[in-house]
Amino acid sequence: QTAQPSQYRQVWKPLRDCLVEMDLFQAMYHDQHVSDLHDYWHVMADVYDLVTEYKTALEAFSTQSSAKGTNDRVVPLAHIAHLRTRLSHFFRDSSRLAEAHDMLVAAVAEWKLCPGKQGRAASASLEKGELLLEWGKLVDAEQALKEAIGEVEIASGAGSVEYGRALFLAAEAMRRSKKESEAVAYCARAFQVLDDALEPDVKQSSPLYARCSYTLGVLQELLGKPWEAETCYARSAAVFGRALGLHNPEHCQSQESLAAVHRSQGELTKAAACYQLILPIKEEMSTLGGTLGDVTTAQGNLAALFVQLSDLKAAEVMYRKTVRLREQQFGHTHPTLARSLEMLANLQAEQGALAEAATLLQRALN
Repeated sequence: QTAQPSQYRQVWKPLRDCLVEMDLFQAMYHDQHVSDLHDYWHVMADVYDLVTEYKTALEAFSTQSSAKGTNDRVVPLAHIAHLRTRLSHFFRDSSRLAEAHDMLVAAVAEWKLCPGKQGRAASASLEKGELLLEWGKLVDAEQALKEAIGEVEIASGAGSVEYGRALFLAAEAMRRSKKESEAVAYCARAFQVLDDALEPDVKQSSPLYARCSYTLGVLQELLGKPWEAETCYARSAAVFGRALGLHNPEHCQSQESLAAVHRSQGELTKAAACYQLILPIKEEMSTLGGTLGDVTTAQGNLAALFVQLSDLKAAEVMYRKTVRLREQQFGHTHPTLARSLEMLANLQAEQGALAEAATLLQRALN
């Protein structure tokens, strides 16, 4: 860790040569060796060049080992597939998604040729689909994930957590492609599988379970089923809070979605309670680098709810906070500030403070 970049290659070259020349049947048979190399890559400053060298060395070794004939020095294909899978993780961590995808495609093909490795092949296929989803290639992701569902079912069974995860990721790909009707069937099935497969204590702290519940809520809401969406949002908010903490963005998002559903159904007190729960969290997050815009949106929504609940004084306090924060964040001429000034002016006019209302409206016009 104290070496200079010029010294890294002095260490790396022997490791690279070791990869190509050493008796892998003896040494690389142990997963720890691969893990040590993987950890080493992560402390390198010049990672991109090193990974390129490693990739080249891997291809060279694969060719050399296949030419040695059948003896105890031939590396099982499973090790090459394992290395490709590990390398795909490093590419993905480095945001080199095209290279990660190419490495996973090769790994999947090799895993499928390895006897008794159906589970590894299925996992790599699922990783490939998830990568395509992350990459934004929704059509390819949907196709890859549907194929992975079948492979995971064969390898792990239709009641496994991995099978539920595959169904959920496919549903997410369809949702992003605006295929809500098809997506909801996959997501509902995924949720049922996870609900049955996970132990109660694991279920209540599983981010995967929470995300599946949240996505199911989004789909139910889009399909005009707010009651079902409310149940899903409430469940996801509770699990996100336990699994990731109250300050996690996914927890706040679930609470905001729950508030919106409450509001659409006229349950204004419940909606206000949701915003009152997350607003202090958002305010604290803004001081740690979050956006004030996110805070002021929540403030504005809560103020509007207070108006509907006829709590005009509470609404006034919230609108004034929104105006002050937006003025600090965006300056005196931003349209969002004008909107907040207009809302505060309307409230003041309703309370009879006409002079201040006129001043506020003039500021908004300016």
